[in-house]
Amino acid sequence: MTDKEWAKVHSFVLVSETNQGKVVKTMTKREMYEAKTEEFLQPVVDEHGFELVDVEYVKEGSNWYLRAYIDKDGGIAVDDCEVISRILSDWLDKTDFIEDSYILAVSYTHLRAHETLANL
Repeated sequence: MTDKEWAKVHSFVLVSETNQGKVVKTMTKREMYEAKTEEFLQPVVDEHGFELVDVEYVKEGSNWYLRAYIDKDGGIAVDDCEVISRILSDWLDKTDFIEDSYILAVSYTHLRAHETLANL
């Protein structure tokens, strides 16, 4: 199955209330995975004094990757990534909402650090 075919059959419809009625937005499975992961991770990284730079669920070659990028003043150490990775991994094991096999990575990259949600 190609990525386009996958996206067509794996989408969700979200309905939210507004002052003028209902707004309907289609969310792909990928977007849902990213949003749900961000929703869980934001308070976790805040509690540890980190910034959640980005969450992405991408396919590279034949593998799916769930990546979380974190940052903090003074820079991120490998131990910081390990702490968040263990917490995230435990939560993902409990919730088991991602149907695909995937590789989990929590990291920091200098290239992604400036691309915070506030600066996009």
